Amino acid sequence: MAIQAASPSNTQTLSQKAQACLAQAVEVPGAPLYHMGNIAVFNSKSSFDLMQATINYLTCKAQIKMSFSEIEKTFLIELYESFWWGGHAKGMPEAARLANHYVNGNGVTVKMDSRPYEKSVVVQDTMKAMKAYIRDLAKRNEYFFSLKTDNPKFRRSQHFKSLMRINSSRNVDTQGYVKSNGVIFVESNHKRLKYADNRFLLQSNTTMPQKYSFNTKWSVGNRYDFESFAKSDKYSEIPLTTDKILTLPDGLSEYMDSTLKIAKPFAYAATWSEMWK
Repeated sequence: MAIQAASPSNTQTLSQKAQACLAQAVEVPGAPLYHMGNIAVFNSKSSFDLMQATINYLTCKAQIKMSFSEIEKTFLIELYESFWWGGHAKGMPEAARLANHYVNGNGVTVKMDSRPYEKSVVVQDTMKAMKAYIRDLAKRNEYFFSLKTDNPKFRRSQHFKSLMRINSSRNVDTQGYVKSNGVIFVESNHKRLKYADNRFLLQSNTTMPQKYSFNTKWSVGNRYDFESFAKSDKYSEIPLTTDKILTLPDGLSEYMDSTLKIAKPFAYAATWSEMWK
């Protein structure tokens, strides 16, 4: 089959986009951690502007698939490594660990600390609803051993309704909520979990050693990856101070994996157990 050459109009469009990117070119800083610390500690506007301008420039290049220099690749790697230090400094060790693992973990699965999940208001409410549903199933001698928040029958039950944000019935900042598809959205005030894993499904695996006495293993399994520019315009916010928040497009993070090969997605999971009646 013959290979069709790019049309002159497409070539011209790409050339114009490339020129537009080059017009945004900045001198890529060699030490992202220094500038992020300068922002966090001294509220430096110059460091913030430089960091955001660099991210914007590299985003533009990634969107039209321009090649990256070794300096630019190193900047992105060190940017994610910087999140490790920043995350620990701000009391978000899980988010710090996940970000660093993206560029240094070679795709190996990560076992997460379950405590941020267990302390979440919406997770606690979801566990309570699932246990009530499991108890009902057990009384009817129906299968209850494995249950996930996206289970259709559970989502149609009365227990599920209290988890949904119907007519603002749940406060997104303090309570979080569960969407109709079963995905849990963590309350915004729980920053330790929000910046590590802000949406997920909750799984229960339950046994009944004695009548109406249950033993449940709770688990969350997720994947640390990003959607391409073609699929999404999502972005992550990196709060360095209350008024200086870096914006990092998911498409640029995905480009680090798919094209630059300097990062690798991975699975992560948390588990905890509970005995209850």
